[in-house]
Formats: sequence, structure tokens, C-alpha cells
Amino acid sequence: MNIDLASLESYLKKYISEYRQQYNVYCSNPPAGGGFPKLDVSPYVYAEKLECFLLKNGVVLLSPSIVPEAWDEQVAHNFSIPNISLALMKVTNAVINTSFRASLSAQAYLENTGTTLILSKVDEDIELFLTKFTLGFVGSIDIKLEAQNELYYCPHIIRNMGFYNVELKQSRYIPYLEIHTHKEIGAWSEKSIYIRVSADIRRDFTDAARRSVDPEMTNAASISFGRNVSDQFLSGLRILHAKVNNLQKLLNENPDAVEAVYQKEFEQNPEIVDVYGKVTPQPQGFKYPDGVRGPDGKQSYIPDFIVEYPNFQWRLIEIEKPNKGIKTKEGHQRSELTQSMHQIKQWKYLIRQYPEVVRNLYPGITENCKYTLIIGRNTPSLHGKDFASYKSMVIGSETDIDVYTYDEFIERIIEALIRLETIRI
Repeated sequence: MNIDLASLESYLKKYISEYRQQYNVYCSNPPAGGGFPKLDVSPYVYAEKLECFLLKNGVVLLSPSIVPEAWDEQVAHNFSIPNISLALMKVTNAVINTSFRASLSAQAYLENTGTTLILSKVDEDIELFLTKFTLGFVGSIDIKLEAQNELYYCPHIIRNMGFYNVELKQSRYIPYLEIHTHKEIGAWSEKSIYIRVSADIRRDFTDAARRSVDPEMTNAASISFGRNVSDQFLSGLRILHAKVNNLQKLLNENPDAVEAVYQKEFEQNPEIVDVYGKVTPQPQGFKYPDGVRGPDGKQSYIPDFIVEYPNFQWRLIEIEKPNKGIKTKEGHQRSELTQSMHQIKQWKYLIRQYPEVVRNLYPGITENCKYTLIIGRNTPSLHGKDFASYKSMVIGSETDIDVYTYDEFIERIIEALIRLETIRI
């Protein structure tokens, strides 16, 4: 599921506000703040206007702040005079159509920061858009956008760079351009704003401090090319991120698939099920003693997964199809949810009443076991804002049972990834 323009507007409003707040803390005197100098770290601090482009496969943010006088002088002389103070990229042999059209647009004013936010939805590929926007510069060189493919919050950033297309006789100066190759809703979760800003502001202060040391670096141009892909920690996160993306893609493209399809996806990617414990699919050993059957008449059960944690703690997991319902429009519990909850309660009954049959295989499970049910999708028309309260009502006193939709389950993984990705030394 991809973000829409309204959700992106909401995200950016909160992001800008949070950035300003954290910046003020950084620059406040100790002990309330960090005592940092008020450096020009980012347009999120000072810009009166920010533009945002929502593309087919990404998001681009632009700060069209005041350009240097040296640039205006170059433009006035058709870039024919000597240049010693600007990063000027002359693009040759690139006759391209530089126009693009917004299919949807919006504008918002942030009263608490004095920022006007202009948003446009442009139905173009991000690389084609960047090629047009930089007048052919992107396209003539590879800026390694694929470095972002499997990792959120590591944008490419172009600073203080001018472009001049010789054939088209067109020019553009870019004070700040931030490029994101993700538009999935998980990449723009408002829950991530605080920790994302915490990481971004450290990055920006580091860059600004480096520039402030040398006066010649104050307006120096730069292009970031993403993270160091050789970093083993981040490479592991990229792998996990790719697996989460594959699960999201499966949900979007095949929501009505049989349960076995999702069982196989989880079995092949146990890190998605639980990154903290050892995941085993279809565990055996949950059997009543000979001659005994459970209240439902069954002699044994095979959960979909069991997770083993340190200190002899366990979790049993039941997955159902994404298209199974949770509640009706009238608010009644659907039979699919009732049956799944009943299944988990049968496991609990066996473990509680006959601990000796499972204790040898799973030591500690009788004292330390929790349960998870993954079922259905987030459907606002059915679930509404009171969905969390509804789930609490369904669970009742069974506080050791967690119920998640597939969307909620994926969101939990993404939140964990965000926290790991934004760790900085």
C-alpha cells in the first residue's frame, strides 16, 4: 500500500514541526539543551517554502531557497564568465523534454513554523523526473538510487548545485534536494517521525559542522550516494527489509491466496515471524495422553509456528488467510475469528491441564507461553478507529493472546527496522 498526497502532507507537517523542536533543544543552553551553535543545518529549520513531489516510485523534496548572487551573475552572462565559487554542472548532448505535469496538487501552511508546503503528485518514474529536474545531469551519471532499495530513511541529498543544459540553454540551481525511493506507507509512518528526526538532525549537524570549519566549504556542493553497502549490519537490515517488502507485495497482489501460500512465505522467511527468537514451523508434541481427547474431540494439535526465546520463554502462532474477516459491519465477531480464538484456547487448555506431555520437549512452556493470531487486513470501513478497543473486547481476560491483522503485523516489523536503521554512532 502506497502513501497518498493527503497522508504525505500530514507526515511532512509533523516531521517539520518535530525537526524544529529538536533543533531548538540542540541549540539551547545546558542543562536543558545541548549547547550547540545555531548552524544552518537544514531547510527544515529555516525554509519558508518547501516543495514535495509524490512520484510513481518515490518522493522528492525541494527547498527553493534564495540562490547565490554568483548564480544570478552566471545566468545573466549565459554562463560565459569565469566561475570559481559555484558547483556548476554543464550538461551537453542531452536534448530532453524537461516538462512534467502534476495530476494532483495541494498546499498547506504550518503556523507553528511559518512554512508553506506545496505538494504535487506527478505520474512519472523517479529517475525520469530527476533527469528532467536536473536538466539531464541525472541520467548522464549514475547516482546509485538502488542503494536505497532495501532501506528506509537513507535519502540521497543534493546540496548547492547548479545545472546548465547547453543544448536547451536552460539552467536550474538546487540549494537542497532530498530523494527517497520509497512510497510505501510503511516508509512514511508517523510513528517513526521522532526517531527519524533524531537520526536526521545528527546527520545534518555533522555536515554543517564540517562546513563551518572552512569558510570555503560554507556553500560547497555535495551529492550523497546512499549508505555504505558493505556495512554488514545494514546489509542484514536490507535483507530483512526486502523480505518484508516481498510479504507486502504478496498481500497486495494475492490477498485471496490460500493459507498455505502465506504459511510457506513465513516458513521460508522465519525472520519475519520473529526476529528475536528461534522459529520452528508446525511443531509436534502437542498431544493428549493416550486415551484422552480434548474438549473439541481432538487428540493432538499442530500450531503453525512456535518461537523459542532465551530463559525458556515461548510463543505459539496461528496464521489465517488475509481475506478472513474479523467483525461484521454491525460490529459482531465473525465466525473465522471465533474459530481461530477457539483453536488457541484449545492449545492453552492442553498445556495447562497436561503439562507433563509438553514439558520435556518445550521446557518452561507451561509457565511462560504467549500466543499470537494473525488474521485479516486493516479495513477502515469495517474496523474504524475503535478497532483496538474491539480487539481488547474480543480478547477479554485472555491477556496472553495478541491478535494482529497482517497490516498491523507488518507495521510492527517496519517500526523495529526503523529503530535499527536510525541508530548512529
